[in-house]
Amino acid sequence: MTQKKRTLIFGTTLILIGTILGLVISSNFNLHANGYTEEANISKEAIDILTKTGQAMAEVTAAVKPAVVNISSTKTIRTPGFQSPFFEDPFFRRFFGDDFGHLGRPREYKQSGLGSGVIVDKDGYILTNNHVIRDADEIMVKLSDKRDFKGKVIGTDPKTDLAVIKIDSNHLPVIKLGDSEKLKV
Repeated sequence: MTQKKRTLIFGTTLILIGTILGLVISSNFNLHANGYTEEANISKEAIDILTKTGQAMAEVTAAVKPAVVNISSTKTIRTPGFQSPFFEDPFFRRFFGDDFGHLGRPREYKQSGLGSGVIVDKDGYILTNNHVIRDADEIMVKLSDKRDFKGKVIGTDPKTDLAVIKIDSNHLPVIKLGDSEKLKV
């Protein structure tokens, strides 16, 4: 028998033994979903509470949706250039090309942010997160009725990550802020 034939027979035998061993071992595992086939033991009372909670959430969402806004911001990021005597050296340019010197020049690019906010005053004051509008060059606000407005930063508090912006519009839908003193936890 040739060496090639012996290797083929040996490999086939190993695969066959491995398959048989795998089947024997896996047959000892309980792979049936017995735990999931039993009927859940949930009371009708619990189901009613969950149903009412879901309905209440849907009603609250429908009520506040007109006062929820989409906020997009853009800002210009400037990266400093590297100062090195090698960037203008003809020797290095010969090996690395003319783009080698561009690594040392400052660059600018636009970064965009996206978030949400709520209208808290009918004259266009909007409460949002500070990180959404921080250092923004331009702020755009889209209302739920698809109208777009430019936003202006009125004030920020980085420590609490809150910001107030304003759009030029009036008679807007508002969300009334609650009284934390009356909150029950």
